[in-house]
Amino acid sequence: MKGKQAWTDNYIKWFKENTVEKALPNGWTEIATPLMDRHNDGLVIYAKEDRGQIILSDDGYLLSDMEMNGVSVSKRMKTIEHFMRSYGVHIVNKKELQIIAAPNTYPVKQHLLLQAMMGASDMFIPSKARNPNIFVDDIVKFLDENDIAYTQDIQFQGYSGLIHKVDFIIPKRKTYPERLIYAINTPNKANTKMTLFNWNDIQKVRGEDSQMFAFLNDTKKVPEEVLSAFPAYSAIPVLWAERQNYLEKMAV
Repeated sequence: MKGKQAWTDNYIKWFKENTVEKALPNGWTEIATPLMDRHNDGLVIYAKEDRGQIILSDDGYLLSDMEMNGVSVSKRMKTIEHFMRSYGVHIVNKKELQIIAAPNTYPVKQHLLLQAMMGASDMFIPSKARNPNIFVDDIVKFLDENDIAYTQDIQFQGYSGLIHKVDFIIPKRKTYPERLIYAINTPNKANTKMTLFNWNDIQKVRGEDSQMFAFLNDTKKVPEEVLSAFPAYSAIPVLWAERQNYLEKMAV
């Protein structure tokens, strides 16, 4: 556990040292982070204090990026709104992601907004090679077809005090531990790093008996550095093509 704590501490240190804030003339503060979207560009958000509250916004970046890359946002709006609500994020005027924070909840809310942006940038990426479903919907279908009981879109507070969203949780039963499932549509270094940080932070609170599975869309070959990263943190990578091999581990 000591090594895992050091990993979490290093992650937080890295994030702080590589985040740059810039005050803008319009009263907003630009916050450039080291977290990457699917273009390997650093995510940028904006913050503004308003009557004792802090508004955090993506200034319309994410939905605009989806439109420019082949996603019909208007057709998928209900699905996108549902996805965002699981992070506590709202869509304003059908174009801008916003989350409201109090001064004492600002770090938590900022983390949730960035998680939502990374998650949506991953989950809604267009691909002619896949079916038109969202990857998380494919997982829902798989769990339902195999009578696996689960709860979707759960938030946990980690050891750091940050709130993390988990895509699915399968409850503990008899000899089977609690199992947390993450859906990663485009496995890469950036979203693997975020997922492992979230899991590691949660595990310190939930206990060593909890297990984590990462369902990886392997339409394209998953990098070896991604596959090897999960076992180092007692997490199980599940290639989508091999999902049937893990049914026994998901029994309830």
